[in-house]
Amino acid sequence: MRMRSKVLALFFIIAIPLVLSSCSTMGPSAKLPPNKVLYAKITEVGRAIGMPLVYEDKKEGLFIFRFGTGRSDGRFVWYAKRAGNGLAVDDPATLRGKRGMCGLNTERVPQMQEEFKRRFLALAGPIRLRAPGKTHSVKKMMDAISASRKKK
Repeated sequence: MRMRSKVLALFFIIAIPLVLSSCSTMGPSAKLPPNKVLYAKITEVGRAIGMPLVYEDKKEGLFIFRFGTGRSDGRFVWYAKRAGNGLAVDDPATLRGKRGMCGLNTERVPQMQEEFKRRFLALAGPIRLRAPGKTHSVKKMMDAISASRKKK
């Protein structure tokens, strides 16, 4: 349990969520497409960027992609839930080196987040994105990240 607390603490220190609170994309949003369509677009974007999907929970709207090379094992999360006429998104990234959790290249993560968001919106259309609220479960996200690392 102590190790889990340390990992959770490191996650919040290292993970860099994209701030979407003031983001209104492409004017007023149209009606959201069905989840099946949104989730297909999410996995398509990950594939196009070259990040393999290593975990998905469509019921929860939680998708985890792998990035990195031999020295590091990174996870990029796209956790999306309907919120009124928009989509609440949390998109942290974590990186674990061969000796445990390590820091992220802080320049690369925001670029990766922006690229993913830009491509998603290009495919999905005028969707209003906003910051996550109480709908997102940190515990479910942490458990999913752990599970995605075990699947390698």
